[in-house]
Amino acid sequence: TKIIEVLERQGIAKEDIETQNYSVQAQYDYKEGTQSLAGYDANQRLIVKVRDIQSDVKKTGQVIAAASEAGSNQMHGVTFEVSSISDLKQQAKIMAIEDAKRKSGALASAAEVKLGKVVGWYENDLSNPDNPVPYGMGGAVMEKSLSSVPAQIPSGTEDIVVEVSLTYDVK
Repeated sequence: TKIIEVLERQGIAKEDIETQNYSVQAQYDYKEGTQSLAGYDANQRLIVKVRDIQSDVKKTGQVIAAASEAGSNQMHGVTFEVSSISDLKQQAKIMAIEDAKRKSGALASAAEVKLGKVVGWYENDLSNPDNPVPYGMGGAVMEKSLSSVPAQIPSGTEDIVVEVSLTYDVK
């Protein structure tokens, strides 16, 4: 509870502190072939969400340091996520469709044909942002900066890549 209190004093909301695992195990001393109960080992693993790291780039490091000073003796990693990922993916899809329409119009003009209505389309959220988007498929990339935290915990960026293919009636 001391660590949770410290986290709350660091500005972490109660709903952003979640117990992932809690265990208690007996610890024994072994002397001369016999065992005797020495005590118990309690372990509580917490998942802590640190929000809005863009406005305070040092906050993640400060939260970790405060938890450590309060008695936390293990940390199992830091994961950075974009909380508005679905909204950003939707924006990327709209951008990809607009790009595909623009490219289709230019190609239709060069081929001296007129485009009718869109009769079909395909979209693909590419999980690997290093994959190239094929030419003419209407790719759009949105980048959401996660800002940076102290040098030992850089958050980096996350790219959202959407591939769209439109099928038109040609007149």
